[in-house]
Amino acid sequence: RRRQRQMCIRDSLQVVHGLSPLFAALYALPTVLGTVAGATLAGVLAERVRPAVLLTAGLVVGAAGFGAVAAVEADTHLAVFVGGYTVVTLGIGIVATLANTLILATAPPERAGAAAGVSETSTELGAALGIATLGTVASSVYRSTMAGTAPDTGTAAGETVAGAASTAADLPPREAASLLSAAFEAYTAGVNTAAATGSGTLLVIALVAAVSLRRLPAGARNEPADPGPGDPARV
Repeated sequence: RRRQRQMCIRDSLQVVHGLSPLFAALYALPTVLGTVAGATLAGVLAERVRPAVLLTAGLVVGAAGFGAVAAVEADTHLAVFVGGYTVVTLGIGIVATLANTLILATAPPERAGAAAGVSETSTELGAALGIATLGTVASSVYRSTMAGTAPDTGTAAGETVAGAASTAADLPPREAASLLSAAFEAYTAGVNTAAATGSGTLLVIALVAAVSLRRLPAGARNEPADPGPGDPARV
């Protein structure tokens, strides 16, 4: 989902709002700071707050951020869009840090390498599934909306908002403005639907985490057992 957020932010800032790559990167900086803040907060609270509470809180925060993005419109101020995504990254920063810590801390010492591999593989798998799922949702909504509002705009304009911007550059001003308006509305609808899907998914995962981790204490870790009299000491 992190990579999907990056693509959505890039398209929204550069294509829809017309920012240059430099200014788009500057506007997106708060989302990076949100991740850092979430990771730091998770590190500070992990020894004091039970994983079920902290993980659920992070997921709910992320869902709230997605909910804010799901409510934006094509003419909504850019600060609302970036602010919503910053809240998403804050929650995901908490969740990602705590999940990685739980995997490594609760694994037996002799399986630490395998646990780290599972953690990394899960992160990459989650990113791939997020791109596939949310990207498909957003693209499908965009295409279906464009097919209904601007059916004669051509293949490129009907597939992506960047294609619509490219097509509009070769049209007369009035037709270009009409195409871009339809494309931006369709793009916003796609982002709204994808964000709502992400919000609902995080809420479901939050419920599962709250139930499955409810007995795990704060700072849980798998300490190695003391060697018995006949056991060789570990180096």
